[in-house]
Amino acid sequence: SPLSLDEELGREVPDYRAYKLGKKKCSYNQVELELVHPSDGAKEPLSILEAMEAPCPHEHDDSGLQHSCLAYDVKLSNDMKIHLRLYVVHETPQEVKPAAGKGAATFRWKPVLRSQCAKGCSGPILRAIQRFGKLGRRCGKDVDKEDWKEPRYLFVSIDEACTHVGQRRFRLLSCIYDEAKERCLTASVSPPIKVLANNDVPGGAAFINLRQRFELDDAKWVRGTGGYRRRPLKALDANAPGPSWPGSKARPTPDLKTPPQHQEGGENLAPAQRIDSVPHATQKRSRSGDPAADPKLARRLSGKFAATARVEEKGGNPLAEAHEPKKKRRAPAP
Repeated sequence: SPLSLDEELGREVPDYRAYKLGKKKCSYNQVELELVHPSDGAKEPLSILEAMEAPCPHEHDDSGLQHSCLAYDVKLSNDMKIHLRLYVVHETPQEVKPAAGKGAATFRWKPVLRSQCAKGCSGPILRAIQRFGKLGRRCGKDVDKEDWKEPRYLFVSIDEACTHVGQRRFRLLSCIYDEAKERCLTASVSPPIKVLANNDVPGGAAFINLRQRFELDDAKWVRGTGGYRRRPLKALDANAPGPSWPGSKARPTPDLKTPPQHQEGGENLAPAQRIDSVPHATQKRSRSGDPAADPKLARRLSGKFAATARVEEKGGNPLAEAHEPKKKRRAPAP
């Protein structure tokens, strides 16, 4: 379809405005992906539970799409895993009519490439930032900047202005593949996004709601076991014990004070298995030592005592003589 889902249903589409900052700065827009049931509007839409940026599939080709594409490995709120690709494209697609007038017409979206930039900009057009931590200064008007990022949002920067390529607006093209990245399940576009080239951003980034139909069995259209658990980092206690996950085997803290025979299961320990039953482990040698038991120590001490005894026989003080400096001998006169 050449229109987004909200435009097809005749809903009011907000005026999305994103900003190209320049000077190696980016304004990251919050992108929310919602997969709605194709026929039953009462069913709760599926949203992103976990998303991890994946390598770009066009990294090694010559199409230039490596600058205009972002890829994610996504886990949905029903625990289903998909592969998501985002492209930045022009506002109006090119209609491709079927051969011989059979079948429905299809539309081909033209990507925005760096080679089309009239200002000579370089680098990726689509940039991604991590989905955790605090929100930045340019995060939008209706968002509390002291709040933390919601994990169901993708934070994407469009680093190319519409005026640089002679366009009024862009769109984000969302292509959803299976987990094996072999079959495209659905594709849709966002409402028009006007990207302005402005170094001063008074209104912040855009909040883009990307809704598209998703064909899925009713049995799988349920809420999964996972959920959002937002715990601010400042509220965590560094000294608190870690969580005990189901099925994990926590190691007990060793008891070093209680003897092994009194611990749980200690009665089965034989005396030879205990470290205090080893003969050499229980022997302790004092620092001063015993001269009667150590012949080397006795010989060293006997020499010291003999020198002290000779000084005392002469009537001197052994301590004073030990600290008295030696007198220099004068050379005999010629």
